[in-house]
Amino acid sequence: MLTTKSEPWVRVAIYLVIIGLALEVAYRVYWNLNSRAKQLTVGPIPKSFMMAGAASLPLVTALVITFVFCRCIDDRSLADIGLRPGAKPALELGVGLIVAIASVAMIFLVGRLFGWFRIQSFNLGADRGVGIPVFCGGVTDFVAAPIFEEIMMRGYVFSVLYRALGAPIAVIGSSVLFSLAHLIKHSRLPLLYTINAFFFGVLVAHSRLITGALWAPIGIHMGWNFAFLLLGLPFAGQLCETGLITCSVEGPQFVTGGYYSPAAGLLGAVGLAIAASALTAFSAIF
Repeated sequence: MLTTKSEPWVRVAIYLVIIGLALEVAYRVYWNLNSRAKQLTVGPIPKSFMMAGAASLPLVTALVITFVFCRCIDDRSLADIGLRPGAKPALELGVGLIVAIASVAMIFLVGRLFGWFRIQSFNLGADRGVGIPVFCGGVTDFVAAPIFEEIMMRGYVFSVLYRALGAPIAVIGSSVLFSLAHLIKHSRLPLLYTINAFFFGVLVAHSRLITGALWAPIGIHMGWNFAFLLLGLPFAGQLCETGLITCSVEGPQFVTGGYYSPAAGLLGAVGLAIAASALTAFSAIF
């Protein structure tokens, strides 16, 4: 028999297993459609729409499953987990975007100053028939992923833990699960990436707590990912070839993160500290 304290953890575990399996299928479909779209002999505009549509499949999948859990298991709406309308969604989303993009831009400038990040190529050059659709697909992927990750972790998971066990457990618990999810998905990532992912989770969970909604967390997460894409910073051991530029990385890996992403190095920790300081300054307007 489940105790009162264990029941929310079991519910969260069932939710994450089901949504994890569904997302795995959605990503496989997305990658297959993406590969086929690249080979089509159509113009850049329809190809861009096709690749963007394929990249949105994981987001649609996560929304549908979360809606079903909210309605059928918890008897709640998506608004109850943070997707609520109101007077401040645009403000909270905008502040989150600006803070995250500015934080990543600052660590990028530090990397450039020390010669750690070098621009290897510009990706929207002569072959726009390929570059523009790939960039549109990459933008959609980098925008959709933080939205559904926030709906999952700071939306459903946070809400279940918050209602049953209180704010501290909701913040720490959702952050630990967020960090572990990245470790499971990319098992070869350095330990520092997992640690930074935990503190990133705490940062966005705190913004979820003080605003009562998901708009600021979505803005922070989206801005963080989008800035990495625009600046062509590597991720998961590979060069980023879907951004405006592609950057190579030199210097000590524990500082730069190497090709695992700056989030796997001390630069990522510095970026999080900058973001936390900025959000503290902006907290009065939330």
